Amino acid sequence: MEGVLEVTSKKEVSRSIINYFDQLPTASEFRSIYFNLKNIWGNDQPKSILISSSSLGEGKSTIASFLAIALSSYGERMTLLIDADLRKPCIHKLFDMWQSPGLAELLLGEASPEEVLNSTPLNNLKIITSGRQIQKVSKALKTETLKKLLEQFKLNFGYVVIDTTPIIPVPDSLILSQQVDEVILVLKAGSTPREVVKRAYDLLKNARGNSIGIILNNMKRALPYYYNYGYYGYGSSKREKG
Repeated sequence: MEGVLEVTSKKEVSRSIINYFDQLPTASEFRSIYFNLKNIWGNDQPKSILISSSSLGEGKSTIASFLAIALSSYGERMTLLIDADLRKPCIHKLFDMWQSPGLAELLLGEASPEEVLNSTPLNNLKIITSGRQIQKVSKALKTETLKKLLEQFKLNFGYVVIDTTPIIPVPDSLILSQQVDEVILVLKAGSTPREVVKRAYDLLKNARGNSIGIILNNMKRALPYYYNYGYYGYGSSKREKG
C-alpha cells in the first residue's frame, strides 16, 4: 500500500479517547481514513496492521487507537488493539485500563490470551495492553511465541492493530514488521526532518521488502496531542494488577 492520509482536528482531547472519538471532526476524519484505506487495499485487506513512526512524538499511539476504533466501528469487524510498545507503553492510559497483565505476560507464558483481553464500551473492540516492564524486549519479540499469538489473533479477529515503538531509536518495530500484513508509518507534518523519515522508510523497506502506508499527522498543526500528556508526560506507568 502506498498513500498519504491527512489527520487534523481543532477540538481538545478528553480524558477518554473513546468519548473523544465520538466528537466531530475526529470521527469524520477517521471515517475518511477507513474508507481511503479500504479503497487502497481493495479485495486484499490486511488482517494485521502495525503502526509505527520514525521517531518520538509523532502521535502513533493516538493514531493507532483512533484507527482501531474506526475499524471496529465502520468496518463492523471484531478488532483487537495490541500495545506492543513494551518500552514506553501508552494504550492503557489512553483507554484508562490496567497496564498489566498484558502482552509481556503472554510472551513470558505467565498469562493466557483470555486473561489479558480487555473489553471496551465498543462491542467490536478488544484491547491487550503492554503488560509489565521486562528486560531484553527485542529478544522477547523475536520468539516463536509471538508469531503463534499473532496467527491465533488473526483467526479470531477481523483486524489486529499493533502499536509499537518508533523505528529509529530501537529495533522492535522492525522485528514486528516482518510478522504483520501491513505497516503504516505515522509522520508529524512540519516536524519530522526529511532525512529521518527517509532513514525510517529505508529501514522498513529493508526489513519487509514490500510497500508501506503513510499517515501524515497534524497537517495543519491543529491535532491536540493527547499522547504528549499520556505517553511522554507521565513516563512509564506503574499501574499494574496484583
